[in-house]
Amino acid sequence: MGSDVLLTARIGNGGGNAVGPEVPVSFYNGDPASGGILLGTARTESIAARSFEDVSLMVPVGTEALPLWVVADDEGGLIGIHTESNEANNAVDGQVYLTSTPNEAPVVDAGPDQIVTIEGASLVVPLSGSEQGCKGSWRGGSELFFRSKQRLKAVRLDRFERRGGRERGSG
Repeated sequence: MGSDVLLTARIGNGGGNAVGPEVPVSFYNGDPASGGILLGTARTESIAARSFEDVSLMVPVGTEALPLWVVADDEGGLIGIHTESNEANNAVDGQVYLTSTPNEAPVVDAGPDQIVTIEGASLVVPLSGSEQGCKGSWRGGSELFFRSKQRLKAVRLDRFERRGGRERGSG
């Protein structure tokens, strides 16, 4: 496992003139206008008019950004070095969250076996599957069950057919 994480932001120049080189791009933990903490600053090469460039910054593993913000033309502390026609379009909430602990695989538990009542009789059918549908099996065969969107129940399909990659059936 590496000791650094590479953050990359795409910086665009929508103006009619080239900018740079050395336009500062700062990365923050949180919104810098509301006290976000500066993680570091990278610099661009020259960016042609109506073009873009990817700019990267290495941060140590465990760095937090809740969320990650990126600000173009920013030396840190929202201090720019270039005069622009629109100074208000340089900051963006990256909608990326860096946490000090890695994500863990989710734990899935479907609960205990379910009992399905059919015309006064009970039949225990172990179901496995996803939100798309479940497959149950018992002595004598197996069936496909699909979740009803109206109620929390399984609908047994007596027969099904595949059309255009999707299963359709009748109950």
